[in-house]
Amino acid sequence: MKLIKSFVLLALSATSILAEAAHFKNSTGLESPRVVQTFDAALFPNWTPAGQLFDGLSFSNDVRVTSQFNGQFGSTGQALVNFYPCCTGISAIDFRTPVSGVGFLFATNLGVSRFTAVFNDTVVESFDAQTSFLPGQYYGFSNIQFNRLYIQAGGSTRAFVLDNLQIAAVPEPETYAMMLLGLGLMAALRRRALGRAK
Repeated sequence: MKLIKSFVLLALSATSILAEAAHFKNSTGLESPRVVQTFDAALFPNWTPAGQLFDGLSFSNDVRVTSQFNGQFGSTGQALVNFYPCCTGISAIDFRTPVSGVGFLFATNLGVSRFTAVFNDTVVESFDAQTSFLPGQYYGFSNIQFNRLYIQAGGSTRAFVLDNLQIAAVPEPETYAMMLLGLGLMAALRRRALGRAK
């Protein structure tokens, strides 16, 4: 009976750890495994609407693809630019399938920007950060499930440049099952070792 209780407690603690939302700013981005979209393959004329040019992603109409910022803040080739901010200046990135984490190089005029992760129109996590045009500033979310990302750029113009989008997939159910099974086996072995010691 105690073994079962130990296993349940371990499983609950492991689930809570996995479910703990986290956001990051001024970092090096997501840890692996991840898929990085640099937009370098988007060889389009400057200020082309991003639309659904990239597999698994779509963007709000105010986001453009451009090479104008090549070489700045660690970007190479093409980048995504909110060059025509509309109304509130909030841009959106939609993911065809839910993700568990996203990180991106982000630059804007000096100000406070807001980042919001949404799952099926429900806000999952949101944070504000002081942002600027300094090189190599990564922002994003990890350890949550979402399928839309809202970006409200800080600064007077509310425009931003974004590149090197890092995407982490939602773990398969089998991954959780294997982890819980492993924790259960560890608990059983520990219980057995303690019984022998007595």
